[in-house]
Amino acid sequence: MKFFAVFCPNILDGILYVIRTGGAWLMMPKDLPAWKTCYPYFRLWAKEVIWGQVHEKLRDKSRLAQGKKAPTAAILDSQSDGTASQPGVRGYDAGKKIIGRKRHVLVDTRGHLLALKVTPTDVHGRYGARLLICQFIQGDLDQSMFPMLVKGAQELADFPRRPFRQIDG
Repeated sequence: MKFFAVFCPNILDGILYVIRTGGAWLMMPKDLPAWKTCYPYFRLWAKEVIWGQVHEKLRDKSRLAQGKKAPTAAILDSQSDGTASQPGVRGYDAGKKIIGRKRHVLVDTRGHLLALKVTPTDVHGRYGARLLICQFIQGDLDQSMFPMLVKGAQELADFPRRPFRQIDG
């Protein structure tokens, strides 16, 4: 992990404050370090994927505190979220009549986040699930965690190329 010449816990407090509130860096309270001090750390850690590593360590510590080892089962779900005219991916979900984004989330049985994929809302849940699982498998996956998921990875990767069967009814 890279750090600048000086690091103090207040810098992490400042970064977490901005992330949690969604406020602007320039509007940080006076009891936290200046935004010019916190922002370079945030950018460096985002660029070097430090936030993901911190999340994994905290997830593992939480599981151990609950008396659990590595997860063996996962739950996949998606949620549509309407957005205003903001930059980024967005689409129209005709079923829900929402313009926005869809979050596809993979969590373990304790609710700890394993993977996340954001798509436009017009991406169907099965395609988003496929993208999410492929992303999860290509990451730093411990092969012993989900043996069935790893075993079916190739079939899942080939799945979009196969035609879908029409369901009558």
